[in-house]
Amino acid sequence: MRFLNKRPKIDEVRDELNTVMEVMESDYFVVLDLLLFSIIFTLLLSPSIQSLKLSVLIFCGNFGIFTGLYFFIVNRFFKNKIYF
Repeated sequence: MRFLNKRPKIDEVRDELNTVMEVMESDYFVVLDLLLFSIIFTLLLSPSIQSLKLSVLIFCGNFGIFTGLYFFIVNRFFKNKIYF
């Protein structure tokens, strides 16, 4: 059955890989990922948080700090990336 499958050309593989890398590095995807990580971090801290106000404050603080770190440090230094 192996002879039925053709190996894709290297240019097609590169194009697909570049498309995936563009999606993974898009700012919307990163912000969504940071939102998810902030929610998980807040839920992991929930046994030690006494009130709902404090948990919302911790969530907003985490999201703000992580987003600020991404946009002002990581995005600034690694803006010109070349893969292939």
